[in-house]
Amino acid sequence: MLEPPAYPAWLEAHLIDDTSFERAYEDLGASGRARLKQAIAVLHVFWGEAEERRHTERVFRQGFRVREDMAPAPYTLLVCDSAYAFPSCLLAALMPAVLAGCPLILPCFAPTAGRAEASPDRCLPVDCGPGVRSPLGMSDPAAKDRPSRAKPLPVAGPLLAALELSGLERAFALTEEGALDLFGQLHDAHGRGRLVIMGRDLWGEPLLLQAGRLGIPTRAFLTPPLYLRAEGGQEILPDGREPDATAPQLELDENHESVWIWPDLSPDWFRNRRLRLTA
Repeated sequence: MLEPPAYPAWLEAHLIDDTSFERAYEDLGASGRARLKQAIAVLHVFWGEAEERRHTERVFRQGFRVREDMAPAPYTLLVCDSAYAFPSCLLAALMPAVLAGCPLILPCFAPTAGRAEASPDRCLPVDCGPGVRSPLGMSDPAAKDRPSRAKPLPVAGPLLAALELSGLERAFALTEEGALDLFGQLHDAHGRGRLVIMGRDLWGEPLLLQAGRLGIPTRAFLTPPLYLRAEGGQEILPDGREPDATAPQLELDENHESVWIWPDLSPDWFRNRRLRLTA
């Protein structure tokens, strides 16, 4: 097992406290937790657990050989809009890093200007057109019953509950500027990690620009996630026909609407590769 790399000491001051995690977990209720557990189980089975390190060597008849070394990236920094309300989508971005054996995974939440709170009754998928829906959007189902004097959670509660269920029990509340500073310090200390950004359109642009300058692999999920709804077990695209390039990449039936998978975000994406070419 790899020793987790150190993160900057100043980050501890921005740690989301255990009480917030506990409250988010309880407020979500048994039904909400069961939905997220299903999402985690599907991700485990679908992606599987990768070896921490992998070495392969191929010998080519043309007279050379290639050795490939793969190892988990030293860190994954996920920066998410704190008003984001799609816990299954968050899990789908983080669980592949867990399964890849990434030793340091830092979920960080930052508010955006003009933040709008998610509606507390939005706990079901939302229709977005014929056969197209947004995924399970969960906000805090107990928010409307909580006394107004109660301290608001720094993040949409179901996101904290999702982290708790996945075993990622440390998360941080930062500003966008703080996230930018953290990213730079992680790169300086540990090298080529991974950056994942989740939120609204045009959010996180400074992070994206810095990642481009540093050559850090990055995924940004900045548009509302959508999927195709398969009614009654029927496929929307039968006979093996492929969707067009603008169609959602995921198709779900009514039994899996609490699940999300980012098709291009596998555990291997969270692994650094090195090739050695010799005679």
